[in-house]
Amino acid sequence: MSGRLSHPLVWAAAVVAGLVLVVVLVVTSSGGPGSSGGASAGETPASLTAADPPLTRPAGRPLRVLFAGDSITDGAFAIEPGTGAFPALITERLEQDGPVDSTIIGGPGLTAAQVMPEVPGAGPADVVVVEVGTNDELRSTAAQFAVDFPAFLNAVRAQSPSAVLVCLGDWNDTAITAQLDAIMAQECAERDGSFTALSALYRDLSLHGPAGVTRSDGWVTDEFHPNDAGHAAIAEKVLDELGVTSAG
Repeated sequence: MSGRLSHPLVWAAAVVAGLVLVVVLVVTSSGGPGSSGGASAGETPASLTAADPPLTRPAGRPLRVLFAGDSITDGAFAIEPGTGAFPALITERLEQDGPVDSTIIGGPGLTAAQVMPEVPGAGPADVVVVEVGTNDELRSTAAQFAVDFPAFLNAVRAQSPSAVLVCLGDWNDTAITAQLDAIMAQECAERDGSFTALSALYRDLSLHGPAGVTRSDGWVTDEFHPNDAGHAAIAEKVLDELGVTSAG
């Protein structure tokens, strides 16, 4: 015999058997109804990430939130720095769910290494939002930032080991921005934090400028820093990382 199935009944039986085998293989590979695409029980598929735990509030005291960063965290250049800056917008939203004790450290022109000494004096926090890197891009190198940023996060974790940590990317969009963002994403993840880039927001020209607007505190806006809409967009990203809807 040549190996071909010449008898009709034998051929039909082989076809049926082959169809059954195909069905079994498909069901097995897909994991069947309710499966997660072939991952083992309790295993996160490679294309997905584990969901962050919901933000929990401490009993008997306000939620402590620390914002650490440069001029953007400081409110430059929201038209009303006290209310339009992204830390104020986040605090306002979190206060809809309970009391919040908000602290801001850092300031205009500071790098990660320069903000770090202020961390111990801020006290322990339940939530830490880090926004550095923009001045590091201008004043340092990616190699140096790869040393300074981990040291900065280590100081944060030493002060607030259980805090929900959110790291914001560089407010820029250059080749160096991508390098610094990659460093921040890796180092933040290694310390159980989440990272979100800001470069896409920076590319939206409606989110910064115009230059030449005098604020209530005497500062004059520029084309680089986020405006009110930019600060609102940053706040939205942080709230999303915290699992908090923007509207209460």
